[in-house]
Amino acid sequence: MTKKTEFDISELIKSNINVINNKEGIDALSLNPNLLKELEEQYSYLILEKLNRLKKQYNEIKPYIKNLKNNIHDITEKTTTNSVYLLLSSVLSTFESIFILAKNNKYSPVMILLRNIEEAILQSNTFIFEYKDKNEKHIKEWFLWKIISHWNWRKKMSDTMDNWEIDIKWLKSYVYQMTSQYAHNWYISILENISTFTKDVDYNWETEMYRLIAWLNSASKSMDNLIMSSKAVYWIVLNDWDTYNKIDKILLEYNPSLSKPTITNDIKNMFPKKWYISIK
Repeated sequence: MTKKTEFDISELIKSNINVINNKEGIDALSLNPNLLKELEEQYSYLILEKLNRLKKQYNEIKPYIKNLKNNIHDITEKTTTNSVYLLLSSVLSTFESIFILAKNNKYSPVMILLRNIEEAILQSNTFIFEYKDKNEKHIKEWFLWKIISHWNWRKKMSDTMDNWEIDIKWLKSYVYQMTSQYAHNWYISILENISTFTKDVDYNWETEMYRLIAWLNSASKSMDNLIMSSKAVYWIVLNDWDTYNKIDKILLEYNPSLSKPTITNDIKNMFPKKWYISIK
């Protein structure tokens, strides 16, 4: 774990303990007995809004991922297209699980599933880049059931984008380590289940709903990442510019601030730098 991650987690623990120990939540509830009901209505609206956006994106990109099967002769074949098809299809399935969990205000398992989604997309991108470089090292290992370290995926991404002003390997590593707290039940992730209104484990809803809103924002970025990975396979592996442009329209529909990249051999144009900077 990096020093930066250790420091940030330590600060988050201190912050959460301070929030738990102060009396602002209890005082606010005493002043407004309807506060929890009002928060529930506010949070419910925001969650539904974000879920509807995610589901719409999901429904728009799903056909293009399913259509990858048209370029596969055998579902067990050891090809780049098949590996990407299998990985991105698993991402679609995981998003379906997130929709169910989010509907029931369960933020912690949503975070764990988002980590799984990011790993699958990162693997998919790595195979696509290796195809571009005529390098089959990791994909051969993957089809032989070998577990490939997340560090290898991050390094490949970093090597591919080594001319960028941002350290992709560091960024991916930092995000991976920060999200590990939920998968490994670190103290910080457990503290986040404590309600500031009751000073107890939140068996009701308000803490879950509040944190879920933030993780649905993260889910939106993962959906964008899925769309960009879909663009990549149609561009680099299948050389299908028509489909590439159709998928690009989906990305721009939900991210109008992203200027349409020029299609060149420079990988930076496929993954706009602005998107990566925005999540840092």
